[in-house]
Amino acid sequence: MIIIREAKIKDVNNIAKVHVDTWNTTYSDFIPKEELKCRTYEWQANKWMDRMFNNITKEFMYVAENSQGEIIGFASGETNKIEEKYDSILYTIYILKNYQRQGVGKRLFKVVADRLRSEGAENMVVWTFNENKSRGFYERLGGSLVDKKKIFKDKTELEEVAYIFYL
Repeated sequence: MIIIREAKIKDVNNIAKVHVDTWNTTYSDFIPKEELKCRTYEWQANKWMDRMFNNITKEFMYVAENSQGEIIGFASGETNKIEEKYDSILYTIYILKNYQRQGVGKRLFKVVADRLRSEGAENMVVWTFNENKSRGFYERLGGSLVDKKKIFKDKTELEEVAYIFYL
């Protein structure tokens, strides 16, 4: 049984572990190894602590726990973010590899979308790497490809693509 709940400050180290581990299993084909090596559990925990729990942003997060109480995934979002073209953003959605394709991602996606809708958002964008083999997840959920941009990771140029969802 998987439980979805709002993230708490005590979860930050486990969230960081999921984040780092999923980057390593999902992006290792196209993210430079040097970039992946820099993403330690401690580094990621500090980033999440600043981002979520030190009031730097209005971002919120939900976690997915397995029956042993271990965090196996998370998703975060925010309304009225920087990109004014869109009402809201799904910033992150990461699920450990062993729990993928079991409906956890859909449940996390839904809880974030429902919260954004309840806060007045009419649409939600999500950016993902064009090279991400899992990006079909967004298409299966009904997202429409609407934008793209170039970014750099450790001097490697990558392309991100955006999917829009109407809430």
